[in-house]
Amino acid sequence: MLLRLLNQLARFAPLLLVVSYISLSYGLFLFGPIRWDAPNISYVTIFMSICLIMLVLGYSVGMRSISISTRQIPWRPFFWVGAIASGVLLFPSAWIYMNKNPWDALHLAQCQNVAYMDMINGIRDDSTGNRYIYVLARAFLAPFTFSVLPLCILHWDEMRWKEYALLAVYLLSALCMSLLRGTDKEIADIVIMLLATLPIVTFRALISRDLPFSRLLGLLSTIAVVIFAGAYMFMERKDARLFRSIPAVAEFNKGHICSAGDWRCACDAESSLKDASSLAAKLQQETCTTDCVGSAGQPVPNSAPPDVGAADKADKATSDVAVSNQTVADQVLRTEAKHGNFLAVMATGYLSQGYLGMSIAMTEDFSSTFGIGHSPLLLHFSKRVLGDDFEKRAYTNKISDRWDAKAKWSTAMTWWANDVSFYGVPFIFAALGLLTAFCWREATEQHRDASAIVLVLCMFLFFYLPANNQLFMTADSGVTVLFWIVLLGWTVISHRTNDSARHVQQ
Repeated sequence: MLLRLLNQLARFAPLLLVVSYISLSYGLFLFGPIRWDAPNISYVTIFMSICLIMLVLGYSVGMRSISISTRQIPWRPFFWVGAIASGVLLFPSAWIYMNKNPWDALHLAQCQNVAYMDMINGIRDDSTGNRYIYVLARAFLAPFTFSVLPLCILHWDEMRWKEYALLAVYLLSALCMSLLRGTDKEIADIVIMLLATLPIVTFRALISRDLPFSRLLGLLSTIAVVIFAGAYMFMERKDARLFRSIPAVAEFNKGHICSAGDWRCACDAESSLKDASSLAAKLQQETCTTDCVGSAGQPVPNSAPPDVGAADKADKATSDVAVSNQTVADQVLRTEAKHGNFLAVMATGYLSQGYLGMSIAMTEDFSSTFGIGHSPLLLHFSKRVLGDDFEKRAYTNKISDRWDAKAKWSTAMTWWANDVSFYGVPFIFAALGLLTAFCWREATEQHRDASAIVLVLCMFLFFYLPANNQLFMTADSGVTVLFWIVLLGWTVISHRTNDSARHVQQ
């Protein structure tokens, strides 16, 4: 009886994780330390409930009713191409995007706010056009680079020393890019891959019992170290952006004058601020209004956490004005903080900000964007063919006077609704539930790697769901999704063709 119950829990493990995560994020929106001024909270709550119900129904159908099998793919070619490409692409990425060398990451590790501001200013001022050519090359290799870490974890017991070295190249490349850009996404992506792939390899080991305990222990230890390192870097990055802004550096280092574009000078100035807490208190005193509430002698601004959506959209802000001269007060959301410490408010801002944007979008009438509006990239380039008026059909542009989708999150559901309306979004949840169930069963019970990687992509989508439609935000992610979905379809067709040929021979 107990084994049967555990088996059922294992079969529905992804569904339980996803539903719990989405419920947590929406629960923070309703009851968290930030008081969001949503215009139609009851309607949004009913909508989210229907979406979760459809997700459960789709997953249940996929787990119980679909009996399609897939064909295995050779994992080593994908791993080798992706790992080598990640190391090779690091150099042109550093030169084209940041006008720096990869080893400059060691210097920029001390001043992540300078790295971030310098990167978005460089993207804004770029007029060469070389970046777009490089984007095409990077998108071509993206399906391979994305598969490196999942395939490594899935085949941890088969890895050779050369492949461990390639894994180190991949991880160091991601770390360098994160430090050069001053963004969290590279580290967050690694953490999501680890968390999404770990259940697959664990249940594979439980089912087949072919992974030695020592190897499993080494894998778990490695994953734990990477996750804790990622969490530390995330908090350091937030501290840099919130409390060590470039204007503050200039103010507190009046004798140190840096010329425009001299990032080394600005980095040294920021690094000289050893006590971020005293700087934060001074900045709060200067930006505090009459609505501030004193706590232990320190003023607390009546506002929510910083605009966390803008930080991870830097590589798409080609036409936005750089915010390097904004004060801390200008970089926060105009909402009211009810209670809670910095970590609680920051987590709430990340996980629930998008629901406010979605609630505002629900007040607008629907005008379909016909399969283009789910992707900011496609929507942006549609102007060149369909004109400016077509882009204005999207919910995300209709609410731009109240909620800027380029700088704030508005959930993946809002982007999907651009194409199918909010009434059609629950059916997308049902389809995603069905796909997740199919891939989970094939990845764990049949050890199919293509299904495992598509499952990791689904987990990416669900993780970023409270923020945006992450899988179609850039050319890299869009090409990766299309490649692995097509490859998964090919493995299904190829497997059925082989089965038919065997039956004919018999």
